[in-house]
Amino acid sequence: YSAYPEDESDVTAWESKSIWAGHELYEKYLGLAREVGVAFVFTFLESNKERIEFYNTAEVIDKKGESILRYRKTHTVDKGWESMFVAGESFDVAELETTNGMIKVGVMICYDREFPEVARLLMLEGAELILTPNACNLEDDRIAQFQTRASENMLAVAMVNYPKPKLNGMSVAFDGMRKKKGEEYNPILVKLGDEEEIAITKIDIEALRAYRGRGILGDTYRRPHLYKKLSENNPKPPFIRKNARR
Repeated sequence: YSAYPEDESDVTAWESKSIWAGHELYEKYLGLAREVGVAFVFTFLESNKERIEFYNTAEVIDKKGESILRYRKTHTVDKGWESMFVAGESFDVAELETTNGMIKVGVMICYDREFPEVARLLMLEGAELILTPNACNLEDDRIAQFQTRASENMLAVAMVNYPKPKLNGMSVAFDGMRKKKGEEYNPILVKLGDEEEIAITKIDIEALRAYRGRGILGDTYRRPHLYKKLSENNPKPPFIRKNARR
């Protein structure tokens, strides 16, 4: 992310970097996926062609160069550069083709992962893997929080973050499973440091599906009728913020 400029001419220049489906740069990414035969997520400043509305967007492209999922960051605040964004309103899940079959994927962007509701909704939509582009320093509490999103929903999560000098890296992935009694098991699929790196890891999707079929978390024993207050829009002190969006 760039700092939102204050000068009007700089604002115009910043907004001019936005792209949309069909834009030359957008099509370049689709072509790259086809060329190398690799699925990936790319993030961009999205707008309509008139550059009136702007979104913080992540797009999932499959290995054939087709867009299978577009996610717009849902949790934004009226502060700094983020004040220009329109917040997303949906939590979609798509099937991604891999060499070992299909997997259902969803996306969160940065601050979205701070809200358990986002991962929960994606789980309820069928997600088995949540991909998470990030742009803030990742300390132990945020990494533990991210692992919790995986564990409580019995799904895999993967987060990529900017390394030094921009941020502190610490990109990480968890498989969302718990060990059995007496079993040696590590749910961390990969955890990087603060330097730029490329990592390859594997998700045992069949093991994850078997685990989800016998586990006690996710949507197994929830009692939704007790949670109606979660959807109320009635914040009370100390949680009232002038720059909040609801």
